[in-house]
Amino acid sequence: MEIHFKNNKDKKFWGSEKALRKKHGAENAKIITRRLNELSAAPTLKELPPQSSPHPLSGNMNGLFALDLKHPYRLIIEPVKKLNTKNPIEIDSIQIIKIKNYH
Repeated sequence: MEIHFKNNKDKKFWGSEKALRKKHGAENAKIITRRLNELSAAPTLKELPPQSSPHPLSGNMNGLFALDLKHPYRLIIEPVKKLNTKNPIEIDSIQIIKIKNYH
């Protein structure tokens, strides 16, 4: 799957485990890095491992998806191609948005 970032600064941040540890803690940094590796390896969102638990969001986050991190945090992603965004089998290109506790 193709992974996109808002800009080069974000790309550098998400690629640095040190920066992730500083902002999100050691345990979440490891999980975030694992999720990014899983996203890179999977052809589509549908083919992510079950522990990632990709799920569509609704309300003011409609059109976005979340992947599980250390509870209660989620990695928020957005499909780049606006096909049928409710169908994860069609999503093969995403943009990393943010980490959020939306519960």
